[in-house]
Amino acid sequence: MCRPAAAYPSAGGWWPVRALYWSVRLPRRDLQRLHLAAEVLVALALVGAGLGVSRLSGAPLPVLAAAERAVGRWLPAAAAASGPAVQARVVAAAAGRAVLIVAGQQAALIDGGPPAVGEAIVDQLRAQGITRLQAAILTAGSAGEALGLLPVLDAMPVGRILDLVPGSACPGHQAVLADAAAHGTPVQAAARGGGLSLGAARLEVAFAAAGGGEPGAVRLVDGSTRILFAANLAAGEAAGLASSAAQAQVLEVPLAPGALDAALLHTVAPRVALLSASGASSARQELAAAGVVGLTAGSGDLSLQTDGQGLVLGVQPALAGQGAADSTNSGPPPGGGC
Repeated sequence: MCRPAAAYPSAGGWWPVRALYWSVRLPRRDLQRLHLAAEVLVALALVGAGLGVSRLSGAPLPVLAAAERAVGRWLPAAAAASGPAVQARVVAAAAGRAVLIVAGQQAALIDGGPPAVGEAIVDQLRAQGITRLQAAILTAGSAGEALGLLPVLDAMPVGRILDLVPGSACPGHQAVLADAAAHGTPVQAAARGGGLSLGAARLEVAFAAAGGGEPGAVRLVDGSTRILFAANLAAGEAAGLASSAAQAQVLEVPLAPGALDAALLHTVAPRVALLSASGASSARQELAAAGVVGLTAGSGDLSLQTDGQGLVLGVQPALAGQGAADSTNSGPPPGGGC
């Protein structure tokens, strides 16, 4: 039992003991109020630090959850402090595709699709107030993947081109190199493990052939989110993918016949697969057997957005005005020629 306050000396050195005594003597309801107030202060501190409240390990205390709801309007600003969300858009067309990745006012382009896709991407970037590309990554040399970069290079500065198919003799690849030289855009032969930063995210070269023009693959890494863009990966190339450089929650399915096999699914270990309409029917059975969910955009474009901890997938109207489902891919399969 606590001693009466009068029993303590009145010397200044005893004031901590007296403070503790009076805190113990507080009625129970006042102690509860102090406890709740302390929890609210902790919640506000977490929000102010940009950590959020629901990211605490384990289930948040009821008071913390209530505080998060009360200050929910602060959370978007706190999240923005750690960097803008990364958005990726898979733009599909009749004979090729491109992937536009935007983080705030920074943007990069994986392949360019046919010229109509490149023109649509330029319009989209300008609508977002983006007047420069950090980089363009060329994973294949076929016309359906390369020629869309020509209108992009003609319309805006491009920091550099990462070439995953050095040595390719495809006319589309050669045309892009010539246009890059005319605009003074440096071209860098990319090796596995190379890449570039885009905001808080990073684009990594998951596979690049040493020569001969074999197509490559690129992985987007943002926090704990990983997306492997492998539409142009050729059959048999899964053996050249290192697990550490290829594992991803989302896999863009290769379009080349035979490229989607058990070895690729085992290496990447995806939960979700992005399918083009042209290759959806043949791939669904293999994906279902591996327990992977397949998503098809139909006549639109697949969109992905990540904040480094979560991922939102959706479908948007086709940027180029011609979705993959509206046409048949009559051209050669990616990686199978020029």
